[in-house]
Amino acid sequence: MDEIKAILENSPGFREEIKSMAGIFEKRRTCPGEILAQSGNTAHSYFLLGKGAVLCAFDDGRAVVLTRPGDFMGMQFLSDDAKYNATMT
Repeated sequence: MDEIKAILENSPGFREEIKSMAGIFEKRRTCPGEILAQSGNTAHSYFLLGKGAVLCAFDDGRAVVLTRPGDFMGMQFLSDDAKYNATMT
């Protein structure tokens, strides 16, 4: 949990009060090429990058690679339609 809290403290997307939520995060190891979320699928997870890289590929051909600890993806789970707008690997 200390590792997750440290990542949250360095993430530009979190305010001071959010850092106390470190206990609700679950550490997950992934393999290269593993699909974390598929575009169009129901969003059920929020991802916070600890280390490594995540490719977010959008249906319109755009893509972004997240590489900094504290980068995050999957905010769609908070919206009414709750669908991922990118495939994340």
